[in-house]
Amino acid sequence: MRRGGRFEAWVRDVSSGEGGEPWAEAAELNNRGLSLAREGRYSEAITVYLRAVDISRAAGHRKALATALDNLSSVLAWSGRIEEGIAAHEEALAIFVELGDVDGQCAALSNLAAIHVKSGWPGLAVATARRAVEVGRLAGDRSAEALATSHLGQILAVASPGDLARSIKAHRDALAIWREVADRKAEAATLETLAQRLAESGQYSAARATLEQALVVLTDLGHLEDAAALKQFLESFPAGKTGAPGHAIPPVPGVISMFGCLSQLASIGVGAFVIWKNWGTWWWVVAGVVLVVYGLVPKRPQFTSFGTSGTLGVSTPLDPGGDGRQEERPTMTRAYTGAGHF
Repeated sequence: MRRGGRFEAWVRDVSSGEGGEPWAEAAELNNRGLSLAREGRYSEAITVYLRAVDISRAAGHRKALATALDNLSSVLAWSGRIEEGIAAHEEALAIFVELGDVDGQCAALSNLAAIHVKSGWPGLAVATARRAVEVGRLAGDRSAEALATSHLGQILAVASPGDLARSIKAHRDALAIWREVADRKAEAATLETLAQRLAESGQYSAARATLEQALVVLTDLGHLEDAAALKQFLESFPAGKTGAPGHAIPPVPGVISMFGCLSQLASIGVGAFVIWKNWGTWWWVVAGVVLVVYGLVPKRPQFTSFGTSGTLGVSTPLDPGGDGRQEERPTMTRAYTGAGHF
């Protein structure tokens, strides 16, 4: 245990009977819910999470209960059940505060920020995400602060898709902390997300350099499958500032969004045809010229990806073989695929 708060939480867990078969069942259900949510199967995830909540509550496993409620909160919101999601969040946050669980508090606040985004309150979402960062900072929990800061970057990208500078800064701040605490897995993930933000802002050379750093880290960690996928992607990634493939977060496969290019070509073709067929009728000629001009105006590449859903937030697994004393670190919900694609 790294801090007194966590040690005290562990003592409370043990004294209240944390551990045993109910813990394992609740943990397995919680983790199953995470998998279903990542696949976009929200209705099934909610059912599984609720079962984990019931088992944890009946057994008195406060840590497992809060974790399942927190994971449940954002999935409820993404299913359109905003009020229920906020209620689950409030109960989870109260338990995390009671347990002195800083990681849990930061995760719960980050998920509340995601709920605010879903509710159409981007300003409140940013404020809540910043509150999560502050909770981690004041507690001296650098890892919790880093995760909350990275999620703040995601929230900022959604709240201000036309101004990604603040989002990029947040991801760079998170990256600095991950390097400080020597969490290389989190470092690699943050580098990938930072590269996405840089590419979305048109900084393709910087994005490529950032992905190359991520490749080094993944290779050093021995994550060879992820490294190979990223290396393959980098071979097609442009070094200059013209065009970029629509790869969002490696190793999720990406594609170049061709719809914009095809629509521009179609616009030019239709416009030229209208002018040719209706020469002498001024309003048709004007309409044709407008279509041709629209087709000729350069468009910034749009970033798309497949295999992910449009959720934000953080998710927290539980160790079925544990006993409630282990420190389970939340992880980013790696599903948001870029500014403007929420």
